[in-house]
Amino acid sequence: MPQLTEFTDEELETVEETTMERLWGLTEMIPESAYSVTNTTYAGGKAILKFVRSSIWIVSTSLIVLALPAALEAERVNMEISREQEQRQALFGAQQPPM
Repeated sequence: MPQLTEFTDEELETVEETTMERLWGLTEMIPESAYSVTNTTYAGGKAILKFVRSSIWIVSTSLIVLALPAALEAERVNMEISREQEQRQALFGAQQPPM
């Protein structure tokens, strides 16, 4: 068992440690397995984020290319039907023409 050295308060006050030295000392307390788990989790999260980004891009561009023209055409047809109804109403008045 390693021998522990007792320091007095005066000796502890004279020890100067930088923040980096303290952080480096804390890394020695963390086991290597924790580092590997953290790295694996980070890499997995990064891969999932990349997949989600790509998926969103593919879906959104596909919808724009495929659905937008169909929606615009449907709107054009509805406007044409509405215009024809207005013309009929203007020609025949409030009555509907016999069909």
